Amino acid sequence: MFKNRFLIMTIDTSCKTTACGLVLDGVTIADFSVCDNKTHSVKLMPLIDKALNYCGAIIENVDLIAVTNGPGSYTGLRIGVVTAKTFAYINNIPVIGVNTLDALAHGFICGEQVLTVPVIDARNTRVYTTCYLGSEQIFDYNALTIAELCSFVTNDNKINKDSTSVILCGDGLTEANKMIIDQLLPGYNLFYKDIIAPTPASIAAIAMNEYAKSGSDSSMYTGEKLGVNYMKKYNAVI
Repeated sequence: MFKNRFLIMTIDTSCKTTACGLVLDGVTIADFSVCDNKTHSVKLMPLIDKALNYCGAIIENVDLIAVTNGPGSYTGLRIGVVTAKTFAYINNIPVIGVNTLDALAHGFICGEQVLTVPVIDARNTRVYTTCYLGSEQIFDYNALTIAELCSFVTNDNKINKDSTSVILCGDGLTEANKMIIDQLLPGYNLFYKDIIAPTPASIAAIAMNEYAKSGSDSSMYTGEKLGVNYMKKYNAVI
């Protein structure tokens, strides 16, 4: 089944959800996730086993590992990235880190008049966020209050209030934050998407694009080179 085909294993522990997926030649063939009160360390390995067993695959069939490496939960990111690095090192599999915000936004980026805004809970009343107008990133990754994010939207002259649809997604969309957005962006075409974690397809697509640009050079994507983007002052290498 896997001979002469390209299999990507995706791992996401960046937010509240722990997830593992398998994407074969661009098609998701396994997608397992859990969102409960257990820690990522308890949930991740059983999900990886479940995904592989579901497809009749073994780790040796995996051609590339794609893992969200931030921003997101400090502890969650470390668990996901360390797990990905370990699999990559032991089995000599290339591994690519994927920005969580990019992966969240990926499935919604479309026409030029669509503003895609992923938001991840950063605690202390802030969210990790960025903005895409069509496929163009018009606002760099940052940690902001919802009010600061709304201020950017209203002040950016590329965003036309009357013709631009604003799509928001991510676990930073609490009911309280939605109320603030509704109050500060009156008259905008707002669409709240009920997605709190990136899909395997989005994570895999971004990783595959990066891998292809390198000419599929596995030496560029080793576990030793994979880091974590915490977007906080305690950025670290693990």
